[in-house]
Amino acid sequence: RVHVLGVVPDVFIWMRRADAFVLPTLYETFCFAAYEAAKCSLPLLVGRVDGTESLIEEGVNGWFVDSSADIALALNLLCDPSTRERVGKAAGARVEEFTWARFVDGYVALYESLLDRRL
Repeated sequence: RVHVLGVVPDVFIWMRRADAFVLPTLYETFCFAAYEAAKCSLPLLVGRVDGTESLIEEGVNGWFVDSSADIALALNLLCDPSTRERVGKAAGARVEEFTWARFVDGYVALYESLLDRRL
């Protein structure tokens, strides 16, 4: 079943009620929504777009999906509650290393390296 809720004030309340996060998009500048879903310990079924390659470990915390057949196969695997829980916990654990401090430190290091090259 799919429930379309429209705009909601706190998406995390609803994400925590879901069984999986499915985003078969072909383009994203950075798939931040997948990181948010992983933080909610949801199994991830996403397209291969910017950001997901660093997050997904195929079959461990989610799957890359390129077609409706891929989605159906992954959802069938997630019908097993123990599989769904294991994959969701792995997604939650994986995303823990992606902190705001790490992102900021990475950008600072990048800008400092660019300044060093310029000087």
